[in-house]
Amino acid sequence: MSRRRTYRYLLQPTSRQRTGLTRLCLSQCELYNAALEERRGAWAWERRSVSFFDQCRTLTDTREVRPDR
Repeated sequence: MSRRRTYRYLLQPTSRQRTGLTRLCLSQCELYNAALEERRGAWAWERRSVSFFDQCRTLTDTREVRPDR
């Protein structure tokens, strides 16, 4: 039987870093919700499933249009 050790680190970001982390979390949340909505909508309206690779392709196209995300 092996034991695993866990380590906890207390992050103490500066206000600038905290702002950046908040923006990152919000953009990731927006991306996740958009991907989920795409999958749900495709299934509800067209009975079509959307694969991970389809969404990766869509994300690549979106990055060209919205480079800030």
